Amino acid sequence: MPSFHAKCGAGPPVPGRQPSSRPFAAISTAIYRSISACLTLALVVLAAGCRTYEPIPLDPDGEWSALVKRERHLAVDSDPLLRRNTEEPQWIPLSSEIDASDGISLSEASTIALFYNPAIVQARHAANVTSAQLLQAGLLENPDLFVGPRFSTRSSDVVLPISLSWEIPLWGKRSAEEDVAQAQSRRSTLDLQVQELQVLVDVRHAYVRLWRVSRELAVLQSLERTTGLVTDWVNRLQAAGEIDGSTAWLTSWEQSQVKVLERKKRGEHRLLVSHIFQILGLLPSASVEVDVAGSDRVPELSDARLELLRRHPRVRSAEELYEVSQAELRLEIAKQYPSVRIGPEFEDDAGHSTVGFGLGIELPLFDRNRGGIAAAEERRNGARDGYRSVLLALAHEEAKARAEAATTTELLALLRAGPTQRADDALRDLEARLQLGLSSVLEVLATQRALTEARLEEIRLEAELIEAVFSASVAGGSALKAPPETATEERNP
Repeated sequence: MPSFHAKCGAGPPVPGRQPSSRPFAAISTAIYRSISACLTLALVVLAAGCRTYEPIPLDPDGEWSALVKRERHLAVDSDPLLRRNTEEPQWIPLSSEIDASDGISLSEASTIALFYNPAIVQARHAANVTSAQLLQAGLLENPDLFVGPRFSTRSSDVVLPISLSWEIPLWGKRSAEEDVAQAQSRRSTLDLQVQELQVLVDVRHAYVRLWRVSRELAVLQSLERTTGLVTDWVNRLQAAGEIDGSTAWLTSWEQSQVKVLERKKRGEHRLLVSHIFQILGLLPSASVEVDVAGSDRVPELSDARLELLRRHPRVRSAEELYEVSQAELRLEIAKQYPSVRIGPEFEDDAGHSTVGFGLGIELPLFDRNRGGIAAAEERRNGARDGYRSVLLALAHEEAKARAEAATTTELLALLRAGPTQRADDALRDLEARLQLGLSSVLEVLATQRALTEARLEEIRLEAELIEAVFSASVAGGSALKAPPETATEERNP
């Protein structure tokens, strides 16, 4: 934009009048020296107050050593975390103390993840960067100092003008900048909570899956022992000539298949433990145990309600994004008004000095920031639609999880009312029939395999039910505490 600049002040003597230049020249020289001294002192003080750059080299060996030592120093200061915790403890428990000597429990793992999970660490740094930018928001612009010596075309004298100007904070620009920065800081904090909640959900799902695999592994190990006993018995029968070689081979093949399943399940167990270590920010070689006791306990799921859904940090983050767009639109509207600069001026011309006051104003003839305003309005519309999209997505996630929980509950009821309820009795009857010679070895092996599959199916359904109920509680907000109302009250007095 073009700018308009006006000056007023006392200047050199008017032609035609007899000037009294000697006293004024002495005064102007004194003023000039005082201004020069003050400016020099100000520049020295400002330079002394500036920070200097100090590089910190990255030490790869030291960083790796820090990762190695982390498992030995898992004690964390969890009091601030527990005070600002937004999760209901019966759904997402957190531990105030970490003791990995007896294994890392679910509550301890959740606390460790909030401190050391890589995604949370990076999100926390991003939130801190946004908070640090609050220091810059709404500050007055630095004044402009101009010192420009000029040479006179009529003589060899040097003309030395000095001016100082700064922009007057008008039209609400400063408060709009502060509102934008504060809204962005609040949203970055909510984005951090979104990441924290996602990691806590990952921890719970990983522990439930490890609990499932541990129980499946125990069932397969029991089957392996039983199959080994049957194989030894069949070998004795074959040596006595009571059964043929084909039956002995089939028994041996069944035993080898059970061993393969057990080894695969053991490998799955190791992979899940490594996955938990990754979530917790520990190396895969960490020499700590994982304690899955209690991972299968979840409270009863409450009914779906909108006020619970709005507790979710994704909803609150989308709401804060709309507040950011509101503040940005207000700032863009304030930018359409012209900026005004004022400041004193001094000029010395061979003893003829002028002291004045300058006023500069930007003339909004060509650019009235209409493009910025239109873009900000569109961002606000997009933020509103984004808020609706988040509500829609969470509502569907909760409904899907509740449907999965209902279906799994029905399947479990059918399974427990049928095969698994009579499994032990059937196995005892079969063994008794075998001792009496009324059942064959192959019938025993087939029955054992069927009973094992029924137990494994029950364990799988139990784990799926736990995960579905927990997912529904998180998506619907049942697992979350009600957010504080201070921010809303500040925005809506």
